[in-house]
Amino acid sequence: MILHDPSMGSSGMAEAQAAAKSFGMEVQIFEAADPFAREMDHMAECVLRHQKPRTPGEEGLRDMILMEAIYRAAKDRRTVSL
Repeated sequence: MILHDPSMGSSGMAEAQAAAKSFGMEVQIFEAADPFAREMDHMAECVLRHQKPRTPGEEGLRDMILMEAIYRAAKDRRTVSL
């Protein structure tokens, strides 16, 4: 399996494919995906189709509260209770 990395350019991809084939590996090319873009696409689909998203907003809120506490603890150099 080869994950397509746009920074490799077409010649870099050709070299990677040739190297994989020289070792007898099957070559399949997959486009690299931005996980945040995929998450936003999923949320848009849920809104359009009136479906519940895989990750609820409450989970995102909990993550934000946790990240804020981490930054506060680092800034104040102390333990922060949640």
